[in-house]
Amino acid sequence: MESVLMKIYEFYTGDDRDMLLRAYDFARDAHRNQKRASGEPYFIHPCAVAEILVDLGLDAETIAGALLHDVIEDTPATEEDVRENFGDGVLTLVSGVTKLDKIVFKSQEEEEADRDGPIPHPIEALTGHSASIHPDYTACGAGTQILPRVF
Repeated sequence: MESVLMKIYEFYTGDDRDMLLRAYDFARDAHRNQKRASGEPYFIHPCAVAEILVDLGLDAETIAGALLHDVIEDTPATEEDVRENFGDGVLTLVSGVTKLDKIVFKSQEEEEADRDGPIPHPIEALTGHSASIHPDYTACGAGTQILPRVF
């Protein structure tokens, strides 16, 4: 958890750093009493995702979204709390990731049948925003952090 803080201080300055430190504190406090199945603090997960994205050189809004990505779903924090504290851009990311578990994946046969038509990017389908909004967040960050738990 401390390594992501060191990287925030190393790579971000000014308002970006201030927002990231607020996001870190907000997420840490929101997840304070939560534990992973291993008994470790839950907060290590959003920190690990955020650190992956810092290493990829992504912007401060994306890193804030990584730190906050489970607060709406797993804590008393609301969308309005995230919007008030971090703005609409971060809320869009957090809301989009929160909705990812609602995606129903198709069988290979259904996927092949659908290939004749356009397939929207999951972020675009969930949020109504262009998929160009931080696509690496879900593809690289959250996915990389989830894979070790699934496999």
